Amino acid sequence: MAEQAPANTPNAPGQDEMRAREVLWANQHMDWVQRVLEPQNQPVIQNQDGSHSTHLMAWDGPDKNGVSYVYPTIIRDPSSGQLIQLDPHAAFKYAMLTGDHITFDNPKDAAWFSEHYKLGWGAGKVQTRSGFKGLKLTMGTNANP
Repeated sequence: MAEQAPANTPNAPGQDEMRAREVLWANQHMDWVQRVLEPQNQPVIQNQDGSHSTHLMAWDGPDKNGVSYVYPTIIRDPSSGQLIQLDPHAAFKYAMLTGDHITFDNPKDAAWFSEHYKLGWGAGKVQTRSGFKGLKLTMGTNANP
């Protein structure tokens, strides 16, 4: 059973917001999650329409073991430190090689999180009782900005 978020969470969010934040807090060691939790002073990619992006999420699964994955298609290039956008196939391969993904027990949860992770936007990092590391929720490839 997953632990609840610490009592010091800001703004007493609703159930969906808390659910998204718990997953993000559990994975705040990942660079792309840090860009969601603390978007200020993060590098961005300039889009053709004049907007900018720090991440673009995709999900895939389930694999042969029933695991589904959520991963970024915008990554920080390890050599330059700049953000680069990969196509979903290349991003999935990168995520599997680097561990830069969040696992879910089923595709429904992976799809939900890839579409609702922004509910945790700007929530900031927290100190957790157990770090939430490895949290799995029981609740093809799709990309969601």
